[in-house]
Amino acid sequence: MRVLAPTYPPFSHKIQDKWQGEGFKKASQILEVAKIPYQITPSSNFVQAF
Repeated sequence: MRVLAPTYPPFSHKIQDKWQGEGFKKASQILEVAKIPYQITPSSNFVQAF
């Protein structure tokens, strides 16, 4: 699954090529428990992400 994520600190942002933030943390926990492979791609704004 490809997930587009808006860069919106403190909920989702990248630091040194690693995703950080509460939104990323929750989403990745859910996807990992469901065993759904995913790739997070940054998006420049909310319209593209949704």
